[in-house]
Amino acid sequence: MSSIAYITDHQMIEYHRLNGNRIINFWKPSTMKKISDFNLGDYLFFLAKGTEKGEKREKGILGYGKLEKTYTLTFSQMWAKFGTKNGYPTKEALEEAIIKITKTHELPEYLSCFQLEEVTFFQAPVYLSEIGMEISNK
Repeated sequence: MSSIAYITDHQMIEYHRLNGNRIINFWKPSTMKKISDFNLGDYLFFLAKGTEKGEKREKGILGYGKLEKTYTLTFSQMWAKFGTKNGYPTKEALEEAIIKITKTHELPEYLSCFQLEEVTFFQAPVYLSEIGMEISNK
């Protein structure tokens, strides 16, 4: 079993936390860099934009989830399958968030979906430098 930390939006994670979601869809445009060596049963830690601190602008970890299943879906398929478990209250808000992070500022044809279970949220961001660990900014 292994773990990865992946950059995500603080607001999306906060939405899941406030709604008590223990199963979520962690999505990313399929055109973005592929996540390698990430298998069923592995853990994904939420390294959140919007939590930066210090001179190096270190991002905090807000929680984690265990990979249960993966999918490659169109936007409409993803919304139909996961709805608000995508981290946004409406289909329109989700579409806007996706467009905002793509290089072309368009909705991609497909999205990589990671169904995470046993999702756990921390009460406050955890900064790895405070516990003697480092993560590359890349």
